[in-house]
Amino acid sequence: MSMAASMSPATPACSARRGCASLPTIPAARTCRPASSRYPVYATFGGTLGVDQNFNRLQLSAGAAVDRTVYQYSQLTDGTSTSNDDRNYNQYGGLGRVSYDLMPGLKPFGEIEGNVRSHDLLVDRNGYQRNSSGGNVRAGTSFEFSRMLTGEVAVGWAARTLRRSAAAIACRAC
Repeated sequence: MSMAASMSPATPACSARRGCASLPTIPAARTCRPASSRYPVYATFGGTLGVDQNFNRLQLSAGAAVDRTVYQYSQLTDGTSTSNDDRNYNQYGGLGRVSYDLMPGLKPFGEIEGNVRSHDLLVDRNGYQRNSSGGNVRAGTSFEFSRMLTGEVAVGWAARTLRRSAAAIACRAC
């Protein structure tokens, strides 16, 4: 998610993004089958809506995001194709951020984000429920050396919890 860096108090911020990239994994299966001839491409579309509120040098930000990720069919080496519909998902999330303008050009912050991924198909091709929830916590600072050179440095921790079906867990124990 992205948040607007500076806005007047109580002014909503809105941004949208979309992208397309190659996926570095080949769809997995329990049986032998032809390999993918190329990696499947996916596209992510979404938007973020946020609000910033300034209290003198303290800034509070909150935002909500909705994203949609869709994978194309995989082309196999034998000329056939296979569906990746079990990988398509919607992601819903929220973000909170607190920052303090310590000095001109230096603004430390703390940020927390949570989200839920809901896949189109409840169970994937391997018998797993891929729906999940996750989030991250970050702390860092934004900086401005000049109007032309600005940035942000942060460290954080992220986690994601998958929901698996009982049948899939029992099968993996075999």
